[in-house]
This record gives sequence, C-alpha cells and structure tokens, in this order.
Amino acid sequence: MADSSALDDETVVVVPTARRDAGITLTELLASFYLWLLLWLVVWAAVPALVLGYQPVLLTSGSMGPTISPGDLILLGDPPDDELLSQGAVITFPDPAVPGGLITHRIDGVREDGRYRTRGDANGAPDSTPVEPSEVVGVGRLLVPLIGLPLLWLRSDVLSFVLFVGGTGAAAFVAGAANRAGVRRREAVAAREAAERDVPTAGDDA
Repeated sequence: MADSSALDDETVVVVPTARRDAGITLTELLASFYLWLLLWLVVWAAVPALVLGYQPVLLTSGSMGPTISPGDLILLGDPPDDELLSQGAVITFPDPAVPGGLITHRIDGVREDGRYRTRGDANGAPDSTPVEPSEVVGVGRLLVPLIGLPLLWLRSDVLSFVLFVGGTGAAAFVAGAANRAGVRRREAVAAREAAERDVPTAGDDA
C-alpha cells in the first residue's frame, strides 16, 4: 500500500511538470521563430540595397493591392537608358499632384508618343497623367513584405507600434532566457558526467 501511494504521489507531480515544460518549449520556439523571421526580413531588405545599390521605397497606400500591400518595401533598380520598359513593370515616379511626392504603380501600357500609361493594381482606371520615361525614378526589382509596417504604425497607429515594440521585446527576453537556460543545462550535464567519471568503481577499490 505504501508503494502504491508513493507511486500515485509521483505521478501527480510528474505529469503537470511535463505539460509545463512542453508549454515553455512551444513559447520559446515561437519567440525564436518570430525573431529569426524579423531578422531575415531586415537582411532581405538591407543586403540588396547595400550590395546592389537598390533604393528602398515604402508603400503607404493600398492602390497596389492585393499584390503589394501597405507596409511592403519595394527595392528599386535604375531604369534602362536606351529602351522602354514593358507592360507590367512596377515603376516609381513623381506624383504630379503632390510636390516632392512619389507614386509606385504598374505600367499599364505604352502610348504611341512613348509615354507610359500607369495604373494601380487596385484601381479600375489608369492614372490621368502619363509618365515620361525620363521621369521614372526606379523600377521595382525586389519586394520585401511587411517590413515597413512599424514605420507606418509610428506615423498613424501609435498603439500598434507600441504593441510591436513590446512584443518584440518580450520575444527577445523569452529567447534570451531560453538560451541562458540551455547553457546552464549543458553545464550541469557536463558537470554530472565529469563527476560520474571520477566516482571509483568496485574494481578500482580491489
């Protein structure tokens, strides 16, 4: 009876511990995945800009949806000097209605006079003002999704920006704690194995 009671007590203690460890492991995995994804997006945007000289442009409106969404980053390459761009190319050009502003739309066609007819993917009609080839600031070469959302939140949705910063900080804390715990576990295992090697056996005593 005593053995059965001891076994029951042990079972009650072990099962919740296993569940708690599994929950902690899942949290650590999610935090690490989030941080690695964030780092990968940053590298994805930074390396082409630094190595290839691409110019980053942040999409702030939904005129190019659903292909390109607000918060996506487009990396622009230089437009060709001696040939026209083909229909379907994404270009950035000055906004005729906003001095100093830029528009990123898709070439919807090339007019007979050589100017581009442009249109946002989400717009039913083309833009009213054709674009001269010389006005093209850059041609879209690479799309990095979502990486610019924190900048948009900082401008127009402070609560979302605060939640992003807080969530990222919490993920970094969880991942850091998991890494430190892993180091301590490895050190404990190494110390235990070293101690077991130092324990004399019966053959050694003889």
